[in-house]
Amino acid sequence: MRFFATTSRRAFTLVELLVVLAIISILAGILFPVFASAKRVAVRTQCLANFANAGKATLLYVGDYDDRLMPTNHRPGMPPDPVLDRTWPQLLLPYVTNFRTFDCPAQPNSMEFGGAFDPDLLPGDYAARYYTASLHSDLGYNAYYLSPITYQENAWAARPRSTTEVPPPTLLYIESGDGKSGAYIVSPPCRYVADSRGWVDTFVPSAVRAAPSGGPGGYGDMVYAPVKGWNPSAPSESLPYGGVFLRHGDRLNIARLDGSAASVGLAQLSSGCDVQPTWGGAITNAGQYVWYPVQ
Repeated sequence: MRFFATTSRRAFTLVELLVVLAIISILAGILFPVFASAKRVAVRTQCLANFANAGKATLLYVGDYDDRLMPTNHRPGMPPDPVLDRTWPQLLLPYVTNFRTFDCPAQPNSMEFGGAFDPDLLPGDYAARYYTASLHSDLGYNAYYLSPITYQENAWAARPRSTTEVPPPTLLYIESGDGKSGAYIVSPPCRYVADSRGWVDTFVPSAVRAAPSGGPGGYGDMVYAPVKGWNPSAPSESLPYGGVFLRHGDRLNIARLDGSAASVGLAQLSSGCDVQPTWGGAITNAGQYVWYPVQ
């Protein structure tokens, strides 16, 4: 008589499967936010690296141009023209060698480019694409202070400041945009400061400084300012913070004139300033005002 060993195959029960699925769901609920947070930190870090690289490139630029910063563009106050005009990102491009330096990975520019652009080698529409993309840089230039455009001899003229007259901790670049694209210049929250002469317009270089009539909130034709201050009480506006954009939650990246870069909160950018629409508030603490510590 032969006896055969029998083996029984036991399948998972429905309860056991549900327990396993529940454990997987719990682990996923724990790990996915961690992964998402790590990705956000990585993106912000890469964006911060771009700010640091742009800041160092700016120091190289001013070293070649007698300590002068870049003009906002070559044809201020004129209609955009990719043939005759050049913007500050285009002027800085030879020093960064890659256009993506002006992009934040959290919101990359819609136009893909490689290295430095030579208009003599790539004329025509490609030049227009570079020009248009430069206007939407995610690095907003503190141009109202560092390269103000003033009205002189019946024309707008850029007056880039010398780094020898600007305090090194001054803001150079700030994350910018409107949620759809970047903005190559940004507006500070305050403009006027009170001293013995009255209300002084801090945008105007020392050679042509003047106190506007009407006190804070009154702005004349002396300085070209397409975006006029902050209006955080009206978040429905496209640029409630003058083009400054919180791309990483409650933090944003900045670069300073001394070549350093950091991640800061929005409150730090308005410190020392009584924020009111259309520059209606004054600079109250020059030492805390990081856009341009008034001397």
